[in-house]
Amino acid sequence: MKLLGCVLEYRSARSCVAVRGYAGLNGTETVTEADGRRRLRVRLLGPFEVRLGGEPIVVSGPKQRILLAALALFAGRDVPVDTLARAVWGERTPSRAKASVQTHVMRLRQQVGDGAISTGRDGYRLAADPDDVDVTRFAALLRRAAAEGDPAVERALLGEALALWQGEPLQSVRSDVLLDEHVPQLVESHLVAVERRVDLDLDLGEVDGVAGELTELLVRHPLREPLWERLMRVLAASGRTAEALAVYADCRERFADELGVDPGERLRALHLELLNAVPPDDAGEAAEPPALVPRQLPHDTTRFTARGAELAELDRLLEQAQPDATAIVLIDGTAGVGKTSLAVHWAHRIAGRYPDGQFFLDMRGHSGDAPVPPEAALDTLLRAAGVRPDLIPSTVEGRSAMLRTRFAGTRTILMLDNVATAGQVRPLFGGPGQLVVITSRNQLRGLVARDGARRLSVREFSAAAAACLLAASAGDDRIADEPDAVTELVALCGHLPLAIALAAEYVSRFRDNTIAELVDELRDERSRLDVLRDPHDEGTDLRATFSLSYNALRPEAARLFRLLGLVPGPRFDLFTASALDGRPRTRAALDELVAAHLVNQPGRGRFQLHDLLRAYASGLAEDLDPTERRAAIERLAERYVLLAGRARSVLSRPPRLREVVDIDRELDGVPEFDGHGDALRWIERDRDNLVGTVGLAAAHGLDDLAWRLAWLLSGAWLILHNVQEWVSTARIGLACAERLGDGDAIFLSLNNLAMAHTEAADWGEVRACFERALANRRARGDREGEAQVLSNMGAEPFRHGDFEGAVRMYEQALAALPEGGGGLFRAYVLLNLCGSCAEAGRARAALSYGLRALPLFREASERSYEAICLSNLADACVALGDYDEAMVYSDRSLEYFRELGRGRQIGHALVVRGRILHAKGQSDAASEAWREARELLRPLDDRRLPELDALLGDQGSGVGT
Repeated sequence: MKLLGCVLEYRSARSCVAVRGYAGLNGTETVTEADGRRRLRVRLLGPFEVRLGGEPIVVSGPKQRILLAALALFAGRDVPVDTLARAVWGERTPSRAKASVQTHVMRLRQQVGDGAISTGRDGYRLAADPDDVDVTRFAALLRRAAAEGDPAVERALLGEALALWQGEPLQSVRSDVLLDEHVPQLVESHLVAVERRVDLDLDLGEVDGVAGELTELLVRHPLREPLWERLMRVLAASGRTAEALAVYADCRERFADELGVDPGERLRALHLELLNAVPPDDAGEAAEPPALVPRQLPHDTTRFTARGAELAELDRLLEQAQPDATAIVLIDGTAGVGKTSLAVHWAHRIAGRYPDGQFFLDMRGHSGDAPVPPEAALDTLLRAAGVRPDLIPSTVEGRSAMLRTRFAGTRTILMLDNVATAGQVRPLFGGPGQLVVITSRNQLRGLVARDGARRLSVREFSAAAAACLLAASAGDDRIADEPDAVTELVALCGHLPLAIALAAEYVSRFRDNTIAELVDELRDERSRLDVLRDPHDEGTDLRATFSLSYNALRPEAARLFRLLGLVPGPRFDLFTASALDGRPRTRAALDELVAAHLVNQPGRGRFQLHDLLRAYASGLAEDLDPTERRAAIERLAERYVLLAGRARSVLSRPPRLREVVDIDRELDGVPEFDGHGDALRWIERDRDNLVGTVGLAAAHGLDDLAWRLAWLLSGAWLILHNVQEWVSTARIGLACAERLGDGDAIFLSLNNLAMAHTEAADWGEVRACFERALANRRARGDREGEAQVLSNMGAEPFRHGDFEGAVRMYEQALAALPEGGGGLFRAYVLLNLCGSCAEAGRARAALSYGLRALPLFREASERSYEAICLSNLADACVALGDYDEAMVYSDRSLEYFRELGRGRQIGHALVVRGRILHAKGQSDAASEAWREARELLRPLDDRRLPELDALLGDQGSGVGT
């Protein structure tokens, strides 16, 4: 719920419009102070909530929460240590109270920032703007209202103050002292403010919705006479004198039963006044109870939490509704996401605006029973509205017309829960003045397109909201004691509110076990849905809940959903779905899954399965016919091999690429890449699926596809520095090649794994792989393959700074190539010699080798290696003192690297460029180039960082190391 600020306009006490900078706890306004500190905001009037820099945080530790609450109650003022100690420990304060408070303040500062709590002479102060703490803002608004002479402005200020009230104060703050000393005063201030605002409502003649609010307050404060009095006056002012008299009768009966007394003098006088205002013939009738007004909304949950933004959006959607039309609000989302809880909570909040009745129907759109047909729903509604059964028409059209007639001129809420289709509910709309709240697992796009429904799609909880829900059941202390386990638990529950609530119940049931022990059970995806359930309550069985949505699908969509259980990564695209499906209408089936909220669509062309739905789909995939499952994985792997081959041809063309994959092969749905950036983006985006498909293919006997895909991905892993993925896929690829017994596949896979271990600096594994690869090639008389291994073996001495050793290895590789042969691979060896000679201080040799390699790369259109060669040539020219020629090479290499988006190579080229500029006397420009290089290379932990730090230190850049 977004807390409100200064009022621009005031419609009623429950629809105060805020426009100013009190950025409530869910606001989007300024999140930092002028000094750069992250802004701290605290909510105490309801669920305890803290935001730091606009982000919600969970303050761990009950004592830290008490301290923060105590400081917030006096925001902007010093709070003595004795007062803080009493708040935390009550009357049994520790002997060294000051030191104990100091320790807990230190821990609190670690969570909310050192600048949030300042130290005074005798205590501590919360360094937050009083407007950023709802309690102090509430009190300030009440003071302003009391001093205001204009009734309209006073009423607006009271409305703004009351909008801050979100429930019982100091929830989740376990301090008897704070609860005893502050909550009664806060509650009294709240009630007095409500009563004063109602008086102003009556004076100004604006009492719409006030009766409902007062009725809700009387549920919590049934013995407060000023509330009874104002409810009677509001009803009388609304022309509902008979109801006002009935309210007095209820009040008198309650006071007699609970206190043994009659209502006070003011209430008795008001009762007599109202009786005298009723005509004599109607007095007896007026004293009769009024007709029963339907109040069918389900009870509101006591643990509703963390939907402030959604509630604010629902309020906004309602404000947008046209007054001369039925207001239709559609709340959709996947099973277990909390649609009904949100709808019921919101409906209770706004029920006072709809005094003529609140109706509720479970339409059973996704349940074990048949959906409720429109004719049955209409019959139920008409009976609830007071129509005699014998007067209800027999047709849907007749019943719908009678419903509209019955509801004409009234203000009612109709909540239709668990709706399957738009046609199921269209005949139930009653006309202007009615609010229809619909919940559904389907998107019901027709209601939005044809009927003007306004949609709110409910998403999973944030990590902070999920932790709050866990704490409400399991206890704040247990949540605070195991923060890492809580984070993983929430993730394993997919942030789904129903799953989190079930996990919280489990944690609270086994109080002697740690949360980490539950996490261990949930890690197994196959049994996760069985752990998160109550065997005696079908409503908590997630597998059964998901199956209701799944069973409602058409056969094509149901088949695709089963196959999507094979997707190894969290996200996928139409390409992946089509490959698994192997049928022409995949897009339509996928769209049906999206509409049913079985698949999420976070962006155009991108899809994902919720974590728990993925577990459910994986279970269905395990039950597929083995032949069908293997065929789907083969289609996926085959398409990924072709696509990875095309990406590899764009990023870098290894000599044996076309031996591994025919990149010119035509295959439906396999796109081309528009340059290096496009290819890299695809690999980064689909990384989990690509890695997972290597494993899937290997596990299902598709060894030939598995090793090829692993080898094709190596070029991207090198560029992206994804060492872990490279090693894991290369190992699988080698195992598959060995099962095939294919010598060429084994050689390429060994070379691939050796290069992966090179990036991981696992030199023992590197040497073992290269020795096997070298023996493999020599046994086959493959001199070019032998040269390839020797060239790759030069990486180890190069990485260890033995540049002369690297030169010797690369010279062996060059000598191993057949005379006049080697093609593009000869260029790679020459390039390695160029770089190694440059590092070894042999600048003229480096220049010679680089100039021999450059035309070979240009002829093959190998832009990326041409750029590396140009950068090496620039380095060699610097060493030779030819700075003008060096700048020419440097400019072109940087241009190419930036075009290709190669961060590491850009950084290395900038190092060279800085040296050129420094040699030319342009020290400031040199420092700028080196600073940019360091920013690029620092996240990569690059070997040239110490060199850059030294260079910048020499230049007096002022940038610390």
